[in-house]
Amino acid sequence: MATLFFYGTLMDAEVRRHLMGRDVPVEAACIKGFRAVPVAGKHYPVLVPNGGCKVEGVLARNIDRQQLARLIAYEGPGYCLETQSVIAAGGVPIQARVFMPRAGVPADMKRDWDFKCWQKRWKRKLLNLLPVA
Repeated sequence: MATLFFYGTLMDAEVRRHLMGRDVPVEAACIKGFRAVPVAGKHYPVLVPNGGCKVEGVLARNIDRQQLARLIAYEGPGYCLETQSVIAAGGVPIQARVFMPRAGVPADMKRDWDFKCWQKRWKRKLLNLLPVA
């Protein structure tokens, strides 16, 4: 079983349920030393190093192998899983797996990625494209 930190579209409960076939409980968490920015020309984020920043997200525990395989397929070849230190509820640091961009993924450094904006403008389009788990 794996613990994952989500900072982008997977923060959305409906997207997670659609991909994994069930509700996956999450808790608020953050990762320090990074900034979430859009992939250039896209509507989803990547993390880029930035020492003075932190990115809010959610922590999902007990992700099984089948669910992890679905998540890896969803994220695609532009991302790889890395173990990072994440701050869980109550300020407790834990090790979690995070989808990090592979070298060469172009980031739009002009602006931060906005989860609420993504939910309003792009979520429905994404859900219509996703296969049902």
